[in-house]
Amino acid sequence: MARLPVPGSDDDTWGDILNEFLAVSHDTDGTLLAAPTITGAVQQSLFDAKGDLLVATANDTAAKLPVGSNGQVLTADSTQATGVKWATPAAGGVTTPGVYPLTEYGLVGLSASVDAFRGTDLLFGALFARIFVPAGTAITAVGTVIYASGTVGAGGLNGVAVYSDAGTLLSSSVSDNTMYQTTGWVFKPLSATIPAQGADRFVYGAISSFGYSAQPSIQYVVTDPAIVAGGGYLVSSHYRSFGNVYAAAWPASVDPTTGGSLGSELPLIALA
Repeated sequence: MARLPVPGSDDDTWGDILNEFLAVSHDTDGTLLAAPTITGAVQQSLFDAKGDLLVATANDTAAKLPVGSNGQVLTADSTQATGVKWATPAAGGVTTPGVYPLTEYGLVGLSASVDAFRGTDLLFGALFARIFVPAGTAITAVGTVIYASGTVGAGGLNGVAVYSDAGTLLSSSVSDNTMYQTTGWVFKPLSATIPAQGADRFVYGAISSFGYSAQPSIQYVVTDPAIVAGGGYLVSSHYRSFGNVYAAAWPASVDPTTGGSLGSELPLIALA
C-alpha cells in the first residue's frame, strides 16, 4: 500500500516511496487522475435540474425522469419507458387537497376544506353552499357542526335539503325543531336518497334554522368566498343566505346564484 516516507528512516528510498504515493492520484505528467468510479453506482452527472427523479426502466437499469410542471402529480403509466409520468390531476376536486373527496371523514363532500372552518357565527335562515359530488356517489344526508346550541321557540323549517346545480330541489329532510339543541356534528337523513350519477357534479347543500328564541351557532370559513381559490364551488355567487324566505317549507326551485343575499362567511355544510 502506498505511503508517505517516514522522517528518520527510509534512507535512500524516499524518492521511490513518494513517487509511489503520488502515483495513486496523479498521472506521470503531474495532473490528477480521473475520479474513480464504482461499478453499478449512480453518477451525479445523471441529474441536470432540480426535481429530477431516479426511476428504473428495467432490471438493474436506472434512468432520469425530469420534473413535471407546477401542479402535476406523478402517475403510473406502463406505456412510458420509465413506467411513470407527470400528469395534470383528473377533474373531480383532487386538485384541491383536503377539500374532497372526504371519505376519511365518512363524507361525500364539504363546502370547503374541513380544516378551514375556524370561525363561528349564528345560524339564522336558510344557507346554501355549492358542493362537489364525485361520480358514483349517492347522497343520503346533510349535516353541519353546531358550535353552540340554541333554544327552540315557535319552531319552523329546521332541516336540510339538496338542490341541483340548476336550483331544483332533489330531496329534503323531515323538519326537526330540536336539531340544533346539542353541540357537535348533526346530520339529518334525506327523505329520499339522491342516486349516484356516472359523472362528477355540483349540488347545493342547504340547512335551515327558524323559530329559535336563541339562535344556534355553526362553524364558518371567515373569508370572503370570492377570494378563496377553488375550482368554482367557493365562488361568491355560489353561497347564498335566504333569511326568512323559506321559514315554512323548502321551495321546489331556487336561483342560488342570484337569489337571497351574499354573505362573507362560508358555512360548513357537509354531504353524507
